[in-house]
Amino acid sequence: MKLGHMKLIDKYVGWIFCVFCTSFAGLLRIFSHRKKEISEVKKILIMKFWGMGSIILASPLLKAVRTKFPNSKITFFTLSRNQEIVESLRLVDDIVTLDVDHSFIYFFFSLLRAILYLRKQSYDFCFDLEFFTRFSALVSYLSKARVRVGFHAWEAWRGNLHTLKVPFNRY
Repeated sequence: MKLGHMKLIDKYVGWIFCVFCTSFAGLLRIFSHRKKEISEVKKILIMKFWGMGSIILASPLLKAVRTKFPNSKITFFTLSRNQEIVESLRLVDDIVTLDVDHSFIYFFFSLLRAILYLRKQSYDFCFDLEFFTRFSALVSYLSKARVRVGFHAWEAWRGNLHTLKVPFNRY
């Protein structure tokens, strides 16, 4: 898939999905019981799709998470073209990849397979390291992680799909 197409899909279709999922999540909060607190962090998901350099810059975060939660399984979710970079850091236990280098159909089934895998893992934490894409906010929500941490920026509304919002400041 071409980058321009992905940006357009994220901007318009992503906005619609963010509205839908935010509304759905709000209804679930109204009608569901409070979840119990996390006593032990067993599984952590970290997502970063765009920017090979950004993945390298995220390595201090990966080290800090590994130090804070030494017995937890850390999974990194990224594009297939970034797999070697993540492997070279040697800071995660598992890498899940998404293929965007082929057709839209191939991408769709790659995404579906990844989301089903992530949901099955029952992550305690999800760190969404993308700042502007609605796509990553949607994936973090669909992962069913109990705590979802992500950036909040008014330039790219991502809904209320993260349970903890970190203000994004480009400066």
